[in-house]
Amino acid sequence: LPKVTLLIRGWKLVVTVKQSTIPNAGYGAFLKCTCLDPLKVDFFFLRPGELFDLGIYAPFRPQDHKHETVFKVKNYIHSLSCEEWAFNSVDDEHEYDITDELTGEVHDLAKKHIPMYVNECGMMET
Repeated sequence: LPKVTLLIRGWKLVVTVKQSTIPNAGYGAFLKCTCLDPLKVDFFFLRPGELFDLGIYAPFRPQDHKHETVFKVKNYIHSLSCEEWAFNSVDDEHEYDITDELTGEVHDLAKKHIPMYVNECGMMET
């Protein structure tokens, strides 16, 4: 499962993918912040204009960009399981889809990237 470590202004941030503690939620992306300066007592925060770039959700392969008709047929064949992993592209006639054509499950390349595991955010949940 993917893992990213960042060092920022005396802080170590580790984004890991692991099983969620929420029943039936599957895997999720979790962030752990560790202060590397024992004299620092403040909290980690992003300054205005600072962003984390964890990569892209899609497309990873040329076939991840599908005409909506092709996607609808594929989604129907796989009992509507593909729609959970797809979203609209820039134009209205195409979808980005990170599922395998044969199984309908998320394809192996997408599973290697953290954004696939980011669903919902909770500040206090572990």
